[in-house]
Amino acid sequence: YLSVARIHVHPAHFTSEGELVPACVLHSCVLVCVCVCMLHQALTLRLKLKHFSFTCSKPPPVRSLFVSTSFSSRTRNLSSTRVSSSSSSSSSSPFVMPDSLSQCLDHNLNVIGELPSCPVWTHFAQIAAIPRPSFHEKLILAYLENFADARSLKRTCDETGNLCIFRPGSGNGAQAPPVLIQGHVDMVTEKNSDLDFDFKTQGIRLEVKGEWLRSQQATTLGSDNGIGVAAALALLDAPDTANLPPIEALFTVAEEVGLQGAFALDAKALKLTAKTMLNLDTEDWGCLFVGCAGGGDTKAKLPVSKTAVPANARAVEIAVTGLRGGHSGVNIHEYRANANRLMMRALRRASQKTAVRLVSIDGGDKRNAIPRECVAVLAVTSDEEEQVLRQAIGDVTALFRSEFSSVEPNLSLEVTAKGVDTSSTQCLTDDSLVALMTIALGLPDGPVKFSADIPELVETSSNVAIVKMGESESEVSIGCSTRSSIEESLEDVRASMKMIVNAAGGSVDQPDAYPGWAPNMSSAVLQLAREEMAGVVPDIAIATKVPVKAIHAGLECGILNTKMGGGVDMVSYGPTITGAHSPDEQCLISTVPPFWDLTERILGRLATV
Repeated sequence: YLSVARIHVHPAHFTSEGELVPACVLHSCVLVCVCVCMLHQALTLRLKLKHFSFTCSKPPPVRSLFVSTSFSSRTRNLSSTRVSSSSSSSSSSPFVMPDSLSQCLDHNLNVIGELPSCPVWTHFAQIAAIPRPSFHEKLILAYLENFADARSLKRTCDETGNLCIFRPGSGNGAQAPPVLIQGHVDMVTEKNSDLDFDFKTQGIRLEVKGEWLRSQQATTLGSDNGIGVAAALALLDAPDTANLPPIEALFTVAEEVGLQGAFALDAKALKLTAKTMLNLDTEDWGCLFVGCAGGGDTKAKLPVSKTAVPANARAVEIAVTGLRGGHSGVNIHEYRANANRLMMRALRRASQKTAVRLVSIDGGDKRNAIPRECVAVLAVTSDEEEQVLRQAIGDVTALFRSEFSSVEPNLSLEVTAKGVDTSSTQCLTDDSLVALMTIALGLPDGPVKFSADIPELVETSSNVAIVKMGESESEVSIGCSTRSSIEESLEDVRASMKMIVNAAGGSVDQPDAYPGWAPNMSSAVLQLAREEMAGVVPDIAIATKVPVKAIHAGLECGILNTKMGGGVDMVSYGPTITGAHSPDEQCLISTVPPFWDLTERILGRLATV
């Protein structure tokens, strides 16, 4: 970070006595002062980067790694995330980071400066400052490209935007077989509806709260899978003396929207050759994962009929808020409340007491997140009608709070008068309202079946994630995510969902499901990981006591194994992360250093294979 200024002196700058003219003396003094200031800044930054456990041959640039990109909205086309073609060692064009991101980065570096020493933290501080929603990964991919170029590391990219950075083996691992380190660069973008935050242009500001690292702005943290990506970068940053096998660091895009990046991955273009893989995208430290559920989306459309609201009507809003939400695979077994289901149950009960004129509904946002909020706008024609509606909602709120008392302590249903002109407003007809209720309440939601072989493992589940209809729209959109470790069960549930929607007059689009990852308990890398984890986790004395699990969430492992021609030996692990896919997302600080230690240990063993 220290630039050296050279002062070029011309003979004309000297007096006849051989002394510098005053102007040149002043100029020289200014340059010396500038150099001293730059040295001070360099030393200050060196202190901020104290978390590196090794010294890089090339100091990792911070702002200089960012490259020019546009923050303008782009179509949701995976090919638009592509940054470069095939392999390249040329540098991308640097640019001055926007002040908003620069300030976020400075804040994050200060926060991680107080954390236990671990090279993962500094990389995560930088990643967190970079906007990276699904389908908007261009900036983070450009950052990674420059990261590789600054270290003269080979990189490849496919047409989808998936990126791989290659580090040669070093130390004892110079001739070892390559190992694939895999994580995804996109993050779920969840926030409370009353928060003004743009995930496409704003970075995540970190905050330490007790033992946990969180987002300061009450948004998702992005530790899923930012911590895994940061660990991969720390490995790529290792000195030439480190005992590491050749590393193929694969960074996939669009994972949080149905694993689309992995589905479209081109292993040949990426030049992937490894047959051993570490997936760093699970969130339960102390456990190793060797299997995951497959899954598929259901996108339903319900055409609706509307009628004009009475001339004397006024608008009221019903809002379901305060729910925990969470990951629709990881948290589904906890039976957390679904805001869309609560809203439809509330409207059904209210319709038994008074007229329900539904003008609009907006519930949920992400297919893989349990919806935390749902807002419906209704039209009422009198004070008496509004009072009956309020009483009905109050009664059902008490019912819900009793039902979910232990899992949803902050559950809230509120009716608010909007006081807007409804003279040109339309609402659903009674028949369309019944059809919507039939679908939203008839579709399966939550665990459908638990495994008979693995205790507490959800075998099949579904999540009614999204219910939306604008005031001027003539159809309701309903989005669901279904998961199962058994392909036949997955397709049976999706088939029943299609029948329910069709029977109510709607249509269904069901893209191909993604495959699960079948456990291989005889895996060589699993055995190695168990042995090394027994040496990292204090409570585990022998390898056979290390918990080995399957997860009811979608990992890219099964797809990547197929894309790479099969036969890839893989295991997944990560630090403890709770509240993923919700503003409650947090990472347990004390689990990141041992997570990094385990990664180094595993790769150290693989370097000697």
